[in-house]
Amino acid sequence: MAADAVRQSGETTPVAATRTLSPGASFRFFLAVTIPPGSSDGAHGDIQLLAAGVGAGAADQVTTSAVNAAILVSEAVRNLTKGGVFATSASVLPGELLEYRMSVTNAGTLPASSVTLTSPLPGNSSTVPSTLRISTSPSGDGPPCAAALCGTLQGAAGNLVARLGSGATESSGGTLQPGKTLYVFFRVKVE
Repeated sequence: MAADAVRQSGETTPVAATRTLSPGASFRFFLAVTIPPGSSDGAHGDIQLLAAGVGAGAADQVTTSAVNAAILVSEAVRNLTKGGVFATSASVLPGELLEYRMSVTNAGTLPASSVTLTSPLPGNSSTVPSTLRISTSPSGDGPPCAAALCGTLQGAAGNLVARLGSGATESSGGTLQPGKTLYVFFRVKVE
């Protein structure tokens, strides 16, 4: 085979050329692919390589996929005074007790590091002492998750700050493994 060009699909000009190849000989080349920063987990690019020569040709396809962490956050609230269930909103009157739940999930394929969640506390309310907790259960049942495994949670200056994941400290977020979800709970009394 006398291969004279390697082409990228969609290209009209050769991007690499070889000498005449003897039967059984080969030509090695490398393909460099740059994945743009901020590419979403699972995004991929397909490149088709074509080799053409006098009387012969070949094709191959190379797929490159981006892998990274992908943090998803959702929030729900329920009115504990009225016995409500978690929903996207809740009806409330002054003096009633609300419980908030934020779920933080690593939906990516790599561990997420330095995971920190900051959220303003609801206005016209006061945080109920000793109700800030992190759990691995969406219902919040059972004891809070150990800080070394799940992280730390603080409410101050009108904000909730959760440093989540294994190895989190009071000053930095930890690591959240792929597929792992942590739940942040807190209660407020409406003024």
